[in-house]
Amino acid sequence: MNSRQLFVFLFSTFASLVPTLVIVGMFLLVFALVSVARRAKTSDTNFRIQMEPLAVWDYSPDEWQNYAKLYDLAKFPKGAARVSITLLDVWIIDDGEVRRKILADTRKCMTACRFVDQIMKLRVRSWACPYRSGRVVYSVEDFSFPIPLEKTEEAIKIERLFNENIISQSEKVASVMPEGFTGTDSI
Repeated sequence: MNSRQLFVFLFSTFASLVPTLVIVGMFLLVFALVSVARRAKTSDTNFRIQMEPLAVWDYSPDEWQNYAKLYDLAKFPKGAARVSITLLDVWIIDDGEVRRKILADTRKCMTACRFVDQIMKLRVRSWACPYRSGRVVYSVEDFSFPIPLEKTEEAIKIERLFNENIISQSEKVASVMPEGFTGTDSI
């Protein structure tokens, strides 16, 4: 077989494989795009579930003036306010000023939630390992905010949801408690 015949043979073989390679390539491309789209949809859904407000409570300027000072929610309360609560954080919007209280991240989680006498009480614990210290430091942050009387049922549902979350994430909760998680954390 001379070089011309070899070239014709290889070219004809490759030419007959091209449609098959194109079909396989298109199949792999469609598969990859569908896979990426599914993953994006799932992560977007999880993000929205975590970031969509579970509740939003509005306060009149007079209510907010009293509550903000009493519960240390704002240094200089200005006017009306809105408190929005999600699975991961509490947003306090006070006449344009936005404050965020983080309830959960990689080193922080809520360990207690109580709704008593129209007050939502939350305890968030966290851990840190300061640079070069070599030891873990635990911290506790408690905060409370009043719930409008007409939103009582909503607050009870949120308390139940948060407490179910605490129990279902008992390993993570135990990681931020030096004494370990015993099933309850008092506020």
